[in-house]
Amino acid sequence: QDSTGGSVGITVRPTAHSGGSVTVAVSYSTPINVAQGKSATQINTRSAGGAASRAVDGNTDGRFNRNSVTHTATASAGNWWKLDLGGKYSVSQIKVYNRLDCCKDALSNFEIWCGKLIWAPDSSMFHLAHEGTFSATVQNKIQNVYTFAVNNRPMNMVRIRTNLNKPLMIAEVQVTALPGVLPRATTTAELTALDQEGLDIELARDRPSTVSNSEEDIVEDLGTAPIKEDIVM
Repeated sequence: QDSTGGSVGITVRPTAHSGGSVTVAVSYSTPINVAQGKSATQINTRSAGGAASRAVDGNTDGRFNRNSVTHTATASAGNWWKLDLGGKYSVSQIKVYNRLDCCKDALSNFEIWCGKLIWAPDSSMFHLAHEGTFSATVQNKIQNVYTFAVNNRPMNMVRIRTNLNKPLMIAEVQVTALPGVLPRATTTAELTALDQEGLDIELARDRPSTVSNSEEDIVEDLGTAPIKEDIVM
């Protein structure tokens, strides 16, 4: 793996040769933004515009009149924005772009939480659990872009929550990861094997058609505290 988070694979195949030479095939996976176009939600939305999806539209323009900045209806601590990546990825970096035409201080004190939804076996039933893999807090810092080094942690969820009594406004969220969803187990044996290999898994079970309104509370009440990481500014 190189410094950008990409992977280099080298395959050596015996061939007809002279002098001991061999053929070497090299493949390289370039990290991409896996957030763009994915499902985003937020606590509420301003009637004049500011949908959660604006933060994953591929446009980092921080001017609100360009229709690419989110905006909650309420100005309250605890306002949240959430991204579902639709599968677990090995994430190396997350960038959060601030609104630029005004109100930059509204995104100066917030928490970012990343983790996984795990469908874990419980006798003959399956239950939903949250596991935190990364979290950080920004305190009294006003920047155009906040960059978080995540160190290739597996995740399928990103949540941002403000600690200020101000609207939550985000121009864009970029999640840099290797292309391709991480493996999922379909049987107990596969689950055990993946666990032994140190891979994070998600059981391939049908998900409920709806998510309860208490989902945010479940995230808050994690049994295991998420790992804290330093913020790269």
